[in-house]
Formats: sequence, C-alpha cells, structure tokens
Amino acid sequence: GRTIYAVGADHRLYKQELQDLGAETSWKLAASGHFKSLATDGAMLYAVGEDDGRVYAQSVLNMSLEAEWRVSSAGDVEWIALSGDPADTIYKVGADHRIYRQSLRN
Repeated sequence: GRTIYAVGADHRLYKQELQDLGAETSWKLAASGHFKSLATDGAMLYAVGEDDGRVYAQSVLNMSLEAEWRVSSAGDVEWIALSGDPADTIYKVGADHRIYRQSLRN
C-alpha cells in the first residue's frame, strides 16, 4: 500500500498507511532520529536533523528503527522539498532564510 510519513511534535518520524488514515487511527514510529522536516519521492526519504540541520537520506524499502541514515548535505538547513519525477533536485531553506538547490544525481 501507499504510506504517508510525518514528523511528530516530539521530532520523531512516523508513518501510516494511507488506506488506514483517519482521525482515530494511530501513527507508527518509522525510523530512528529526531527531525525538523522531511520530503520523499516514494523511494527515498530525506529528513532534516533536528540538532545539526543536516539532510539525511534513507531508502523507504529498508527503513526501520535500526537502519542507518546517510548524510546527504551539510548543516544549517531548516526545510526541504524535492523536484522532478523521479526526484532529481532537492531545494533547501537555510538558517539564513535563503533557498538553495542541490542535485540528487551523483
């Protein structure tokens, strides 16, 4: 099924199947870490670390409470968004309130 991800008030990453989503349904903890914001293209999930402002990446297929996050950019990031189908660019709002972009292609 299709899954929705969210950062909770406790800055943890949660998930829920879209077909089950409702006012009375509960969210399940999806991964380790504490985050400010996230973006996903369906295959990869990118999240901004709460403490260091770095962007981290993890495959949605391999996501678990034990899986390691890969550092994808330097710190001082507040928010992120993805562009392209499949995603090929990440846009970041820095602590200086400027918008930056970075290619997701290596």
